[in-house]
Formats: sequence, C-alpha cells, structure tokens
Amino acid sequence: MVETAGRTIRKGELFIVVKDEDPAELIKQAAIQNLSPGVNFGIISYNDTPLREVLAGGITTLSTDFKLMGKPMARPIDTEVIHTIENPWQHNILNSL
Repeated sequence: MVETAGRTIRKGELFIVVKDEDPAELIKQAAIQNLSPGVNFGIISYNDTPLREVLAGGITTLSTDFKLMGKPMARPIDTEVIHTIENPWQHNILNSL
C-alpha cells in the first residue's frame, strides 16, 4: 500500500498503485493538502474497475483484457501443456494524469 499517512505528497510526483485502497488513500491525503490528482500529482493504477472510472474524476489505468486472457488460459488446463501466453494491455488515460 502507498504509505501516505504522516507523509506529504509533493507536487509533480507520480504514484503507481496496485490495491483498491491505494488511490483512495492518496486522494484523502491530497484533500488534506489541498492538492488535486492530474493537476498537482499523478496516479496510475493497475486494472480498470468502475470505481477507478469515477474516483476523483477518473484514475488512469494499465489494464489487461481479462476476457481475452481467459480463452487461451483454458486450453492449457484441458491439455496439461504449460506455455507462455502474451496478452495485450490497454492504457486508459483519465483525469489522474
């Protein structure tokens, strides 16, 4: 988790976060400091969710296509063959940058 408690967010910083709680904690700390994501600092989160689309006007995400990923992943389970599968990522730029 991004540790923002007791710490000052500096203007120009970019945070790359993983957990759902991380952007919320950053936004709470930013409100204390009167800062805005996308204006004074940036947030990029992994994996798009409806919550990230509305939180603070939208959090920028790097997200894989889970539906596309599921199809080839089912094949090795059926055939018991292990191999590497590439899956494309999408960069969804919203207001947090």
